[in-house]
Amino acid sequence: MRDDGTIAALGALALLAGAGVVAKRGSRTQAGPVGPFSGCGHSERLIDSTDRWFLWRAQQRKGSKVFWVITDRNGTLAGSYDESMREIVGTGSFGRKAEAMAAWKLLGGGRRGSRAADPQVSMAIPFDTMTRHQRGKARGAVLYEGPSQLDGKPIVVIMVYTSENLKTNSVPQVFIIRRDVHPAEARRTGEDRSICGGCAFAGGKGCYVNIMPVGSIYKSYHAGRYGDWRHAQWRFGRDAPRVVRVGAYGDPVAVPMLVWDRLARLGDDLVLIGYTEQWRLKKAQPYKWFCMASAKTYAEQQKAKRMGWRTFRVYMPEDAELVEGQIVCPYEQSDEVTCLSCQLCKGGDLGPDIANPAHAAKNLLPKVLRTLAVLKQRQRERYGGSVNRDPKFVFWLSCPDVGYGEIIHYLNDHAVEITYATFAQNADLAPMRREDHPAMYRISSPSNWAVSFYKSELPNGDPVYYFDWSRMEFIFVDPKRSWPDVDELGRSAVEAGY
Repeated sequence: MRDDGTIAALGALALLAGAGVVAKRGSRTQAGPVGPFSGCGHSERLIDSTDRWFLWRAQQRKGSKVFWVITDRNGTLAGSYDESMREIVGTGSFGRKAEAMAAWKLLGGGRRGSRAADPQVSMAIPFDTMTRHQRGKARGAVLYEGPSQLDGKPIVVIMVYTSENLKTNSVPQVFIIRRDVHPAEARRTGEDRSICGGCAFAGGKGCYVNIMPVGSIYKSYHAGRYGDWRHAQWRFGRDAPRVVRVGAYGDPVAVPMLVWDRLARLGDDLVLIGYTEQWRLKKAQPYKWFCMASAKTYAEQQKAKRMGWRTFRVYMPEDAELVEGQIVCPYEQSDEVTCLSCQLCKGGDLGPDIANPAHAAKNLLPKVLRTLAVLKQRQRERYGGSVNRDPKFVFWLSCPDVGYGEIIHYLNDHAVEITYATFAQNADLAPMRREDHPAMYRISSPSNWAVSFYKSELPNGDPVYYFDWSRMEFIFVDPKRSWPDVDELGRSAVEAGY
């Protein structure tokens, strides 16, 4: 940054012809004020003004240093400040820190929520002021600047047009970040709750997202490098992408639904892919049309299913077994399948649920696994017993194959109804699924009114689990016990009065 004397000299030469925003930075041929760094190796933007002061945001063209400058109507520098507007780094030609401080406070410096971070002041480049070169060079667009729906704090939604993510392929990615807090600081201090809500991984507890690229997007936004909605419309009209990954960082529910409706209308048959941790909230229910419910345990997955969500479950290696209606992410089976070609995670009520092994950068994966382990333990404490019984009960017979009605009557009289989640945690359905057993079609929807699940016992006292579909029982027994003898069980049932 130039010294105060140089800045003051530049400020004295600045032409302030009004309070309009600069239409093209560095140009003296247009209407509106010209910043104090025009033609001096810096880019600048007029952010705010009062009757006396003008607040400029400047950045070195060949560097990343950002700072703020306040000039008066005569172009004289009142003060210069660091990027956060928390500290005065120069008092300008006035030479009096008190006056520089007064201008600073008047324009909101020194505190969060300053005018520079006010939702009414957009950092997006107006499309009608962009040159042809700027239109082609802009890497993204600002879709929303305003309060979070989760806690009311200022957030910004930025769509980056291209991606190097091997799994998603080169589809536009939408990032939701705090507008006034650097993403790394937000993660460290817990301020990321504005965009992550109640996510178990928020606040530095194992989020798999690499924060460095998100920090670069934050800096680019504050440097004024992204276009507005009109630029997004222009870019989509030119490139016609088929898929947009919503919430590459941040939760879509933090953003008003109007934003996503508007985004979906940018292209014919445009597919939005998103995931939300807020699926339990009433305000999140309208987001089902494009969001999957993000689940970390079997219990969460089943609860989300009962609420009408399609689910995306992240699992630990020992929890790889699938539940009914669930498949492993196709990318895990073949890297020739990407989100661009797959498009299964587009919400709605059609299609399977998805399961994916826990994943993250090498330095982040241990935290992810620790958090999943904590959640698994909480589930065990809440529901009792083993979260995943080892070994699980295995399929024995269905009622037509038992041959003794007395056994079935005994089973039903001693039954206690349980949830599908409890049944799936204790009964091994994988072999039946692999054999394409007809029963699998009958319980493919746990919400099916004709299907119910039970824990019971056989006439010899051995515990069993079974599901009932239209009065046809499918019975699972404990493999650690002796394999049941049907004739002996029939005699025991008769002796018990059945």
